[in-house]
Amino acid sequence: MAYALHIFRFTLDNEDFRLPIALQEWKEAVGSQDSVRLIPYPTRLDLGHGGSMETNDGDAEVFLGEARGWHPVFHWFEDSASFSARALDHDNLASDPIFRAAAAIARRLGAVISGDDGEQYDLDTAAVTPDSEINPD
Repeated sequence: MAYALHIFRFTLDNEDFRLPIALQEWKEAVGSQDSVRLIPYPTRLDLGHGGSMETNDGDAEVFLGEARGWHPVFHWFEDSASFSARALDHDNLASDPIFRAAAAIARRLGAVISGDDGEQYDLDTAAVTPDSEINPD
């Protein structure tokens, strides 16, 4: 995956330590959103040009409108979810359907959205928050 954004939680007293999100919690948060659904597991996704990949339990797709349909977006791994920043509308990030879905799920989980470089995104405005010097890895 190219540059990615991540949904995860911190412990309440220390932003250096992540608090795991349980798979069942993730599934419930995904299920609470009309525009997001779990991808049946296991599924082999056709990536085009002869490529494919196996999904993880917890991977989810987002509905991008009648013309574009459902697209695999969220990749679940161990205790957090990631998604590619490449598919986002960076000029209108706060209104991007993928970012809106990610923000709604993060809000429900008491989580944050953070990029590979450690920047955190405000869940309402999608702006990079000041002093967000964290490392999601």
